[in-house]
Amino acid sequence: MDAILDAAAAAPPAAEIADEYGVTHRLWPVFDEKTIASVVREMAAQKLVIADGHHRYETALAYRDECRKQSGKKDPNAPYEKTMMTFFNTRGEGLLILPTHRVVANVAGFDARAFRSKMASVFEQEHYSLHGPMALAAIRRDLIDPEGKPIIGMYTHTAAGSGESAHGELTLFHLRPEADLAALLPDVSPAQRQLDLVLLHRLLLEKGLGITAAAVKDERNLSYERELPEAIAAVDEGRAQASFLLIPSASNRSPASRWPAKCCRKNPPTSIPSCSAASPSTG
Repeated sequence: MDAILDAAAAAPPAAEIADEYGVTHRLWPVFDEKTIASVVREMAAQKLVIADGHHRYETALAYRDECRKQSGKKDPNAPYEKTMMTFFNTRGEGLLILPTHRVVANVAGFDARAFRSKMASVFEQEHYSLHGPMALAAIRRDLIDPEGKPIIGMYTHTAAGSGESAHGELTLFHLRPEADLAALLPDVSPAQRQLDLVLLHRLLLEKGLGITAAAVKDERNLSYERELPEAIAAVDEGRAQASFLLIPSASNRSPASRWPAKCCRKNPPTSIPSCSAASPSTG
């Protein structure tokens, strides 16, 4: 598959644009029927994992079904039978799954110290203060687990007082080896229990802070930040009480066989058995 794409991209791109993050995107349209047939053949038996956009996919299915009902027939060439997708090779060199950080606000009676104490039986914790311009670099350095085990950071801010200057505080949560996840999360599959997002949402947010799935859906207490500095700034500027920080994950540390059917919002991927089952087809 990579060889087919490399051959198609040998010519100059039809379009090139840099996004707001400084990432350059290039577009090569492919019209050659033999090339398209080769792509279809190579992808037919592949496992498709929706890393982002399962809501759009489900909406596309619902729209297709509605249009089929209205037309009273199935037309494989109808526009509603197709939806646009972007595919990435999960074994591609250097592929990294970037996190979306959770920003918490409007939690009644929020107390970081009491929260840490409440979660101590489930998570080992490292807690320390951060001062000055090196704080962000320290967070980036410490949000790394060389063994690929779940690690979740919580950033809070302490106002000046009692002889102390205002400063940030970082807590690193590591799941305790003896934690009984089967008892804590009986309705969650063993594979899902190892995912940092599940641990964050079901244990830290729901059991620790009382932020329910309904509250998450309505975004009453939770918003999302792609960039780490913005998640930190939301707390430092008083717009949030805490930011929960996640680490990037190499795709080879998150094999598709471990990914659940559906998880939290801004979630680990939705798994689909094969591309042939991923109707509506891509166009």
